[in-house]
Amino acid sequence: MFQFLYTWFLRAAWAPIAVVLVQQIVARFYDIDWLMHFFGGAAMAFFFYQGLLLWESSIGRLLPIVRHLLAFGLTCGVVIAWELTEFTSDRLFETRFQASIPETMGDQLSGVIGAIFILGCIALFASCQNWER
Repeated sequence: MFQFLYTWFLRAAWAPIAVVLVQQIVARFYDIDWLMHFFGGAAMAFFFYQGLLLWESSIGRLLPIVRHLLAFGLTCGVVIAWELTEFTSDRLFETRFQASIPETMGDQLSGVIGAIFILGCIALFASCQNWER
């Protein structure tokens, strides 16, 4: 189990961690919230996609479309959970993460577009290079 988690970290977990670190540094100087949500969605989709590839040794081979759909669906779940966490924080702790409903919807849309972008890149790369097993 430790080996699986270690491999997953090396192949996938670096992406969302990198987005969080960059956001912590760059957000101090620039208002790029929509861009961070885009890259966050892309990083999570990459994270789930790579995790599914690694998990195939335990569950059997998944069709590429199934991996893409599962990674997309899981990423959409994270996008919703993230915004629900911001909403809850605003209500319970009087923070100001969510400025308005349009801002929240834009954040969600940015995350979903990021996921579509990276999964599309993976599919394109796989079709050109026969990258997927």
